[in-house]
Amino acid sequence: MGVSLRTALLSSWILRLQSPGPNRLKPDYASAFNNRGNARQAQGDLAGAVRDYDEAIRLKPDYATAFNNRGEARQALRDVAGAQKDFDEAVRRSARLK
Repeated sequence: MGVSLRTALLSSWILRLQSPGPNRLKPDYASAFNNRGNARQAQGDLAGAVRDYDEAIRLKPDYATAFNNRGEARQALRDVAGAQKDFDEAVRRSARLK
């Protein structure tokens, strides 16, 4: 069974963030951490995804999408209270941007 193109592309984000050298993404790029969290979540690494979403939020505290994504990962981990808190925060921060 082959690897899907989406999985391959998502995996490349993980490798680019972890690799030294000129192809490494900027460590302060919140979207990169959010995207890597998405890749990890798609691969079933929910704890790793939460860590990446944490970093995206640390770098960009008003990043509503990262709060929502972290809420989804926490929900999958059965952390209902944490998920609800993140979903509420995502809604609150989205409203502030309008």
